Amino acid sequence: MLFCKDLRLWIADGCTGEIRTSIPTPRSRPSAARGGRPYERILGDSIAIANLSGGPHPQEVLLKDRYTNIWAFDRDLKELWYHECTTGHFPAVYDIDGDGCDEVMAGYSVLDQDGTLLWELPYGDHQDAIAIGPFDPDCPDTLLIGLAAGEEGFILATAEGEVLAQHKLGHAQKLAVANLRPDLPGLEYAVITFWGHPGITAIFDCKGRMLSSFELVPHASPLMPVNWAGDGSELLFLSAHPAEGGLLDAQGHRAVMFPDDGHPFYCCTALDLIGDGRDELLTWDTESIWVYRADTPLPDGPRYRPIRLPHWNESNYMAHVSLPHWE
Repeated sequence: MLFCKDLRLWIADGCTGEIRTSIPTPRSRPSAARGGRPYERILGDSIAIANLSGGPHPQEVLLKDRYTNIWAFDRDLKELWYHECTTGHFPAVYDIDGDGCDEVMAGYSVLDQDGTLLWELPYGDHQDAIAIGPFDPDCPDTLLIGLAAGEEGFILATAEGEVLAQHKLGHAQKLAVANLRPDLPGLEYAVITFWGHPGITAIFDCKGRMLSSFELVPHASPLMPVNWAGDGSELLFLSAHPAEGGLLDAQGHRAVMFPDDGHPFYCCTALDLIGDGRDELLTWDTESIWVYRADTPLPDGPRYRPIRLPHWNESNYMAHVSLPHWE
């Protein structure tokens, strides 16, 4: 377990909480940001795990400040490298070149495992979420990068930095990639806006063409994919609110609603808790947590078990990627 506290980065035993080691967080660097005075060391804005050494398991640690600096550490918290860029909220890691080591995308910059800058996109506002994967069946060997890019909107690029599509629809805050339209080839991208005109949701096909847009609520949402029916299609988790929330299809219809039974709806997520491939819906506040599951039987035949990002890099700012997979 890794966490930042009291201007230190800590590693603790995940079962007992016993502290194994800690180091001071990196010293704060000069910033052009107005207002206040920075602490001597960074607070630690987000932590991600990557495989920078090519070992059998990811064991390197990425730590960033709010928007301008990112550091990499080995498993013993020895600093490996540092890079300055517009980091965005949360880095994405993916073995883009197939050498067994992860590349790191921080903001619009793609870094090799040793911190060398490979390329970067020329945009100003920070990005909010990054999705990397083989999303277009016409190009099965081509990795694509989807970006919820703040004021730059939604951006689709290749893993070599070629921009394929851009839609300035407002401050794009969240991003999900999943099989939202089984009638179309490839996966779809879903983004929702936050600042300016919050709550505008747009769905794009695998080539970055807009399919639909709608505004159901005046706020952003996690928009996480949900395998609810087990038939290969997925829905989007808007929220657990009994009137304003529910699970959405790609046209913006509320396909599943929550009962008005007094459940909390402050936070929510979707997880396959019982291991049958289908997701349960979790919703909670500071007092209680409630779990809902589909009450219909699973379809006969092969089981749909979409491949999701690893839980150890779970973040409020991560893109939700759900790759189709049958067993």
